[in-house]
Amino acid sequence: YWLPFWLFVLLAIYFYFWPIFRAMRFLFPLLVLLVLVSPLLAEKSLSLAVVLGAAFFIFLGVKDLVLAERRLSYEIFILILAFLGFFTFFAHFENWLGLGVVVSSLVLSLVLFFLSKNLINYEDSILKEIDFSASTVTVASGTIAFLVWQAVWGFLFLPFSYLYQTLALLIFTFVLFELTLAYLSKNLTSKKVLTQFSILFVFLVLALTSTPWG
Repeated sequence: YWLPFWLFVLLAIYFYFWPIFRAMRFLFPLLVLLVLVSPLLAEKSLSLAVVLGAAFFIFLGVKDLVLAERRLSYEIFILILAFLGFFTFFAHFENWLGLGVVVSSLVLSLVLFFLSKNLINYEDSILKEIDFSASTVTVASGTIAFLVWQAVWGFLFLPFSYLYQTLALLIFTFVLFELTLAYLSKNLTSKKVLTQFSILFVFLVLALTSTPWG
């Protein structure tokens, strides 16, 4: 049995604002989650329900300071939001033709800009010894959003299924998050860069070799 969307929204808002502790800080990710969930609830998929339930559990755990590894947990939550956004985009647009794909890719990148900014600001609130300036956070978030926007168009030209496109872009976004946070926190090393891009490279090779070529 599936709850009506309006009831899901009411329950989500209730659990988010009770307690009201740090409610404004995480309001934008909550709105993104509700917007992404609205068309996906019609799928009535058990796996989707598990993903959404896990995402909301992690989200509330970070907000209410319940989870121990809150930095990692919040990054996982942001990546789940990114996954839902990428999945919805690539499932709807199979190629680069049309004005709709241009506008939607820009909206997707804009949402990712604010999610990246939210994630970096959260990292800044945890690292007491380092203070990120507002301009630094904006530039870093803008760079992530721009690179992801470019990657969206790159993956649209590749002969991948929309699931492979989603996973490839998600891994690329994860790599950008990790490298950006490491750089801003002054923990970036050549080994970390090599490891992150190796993960992306291996996935792309596996995806290309498993994709049937005409």
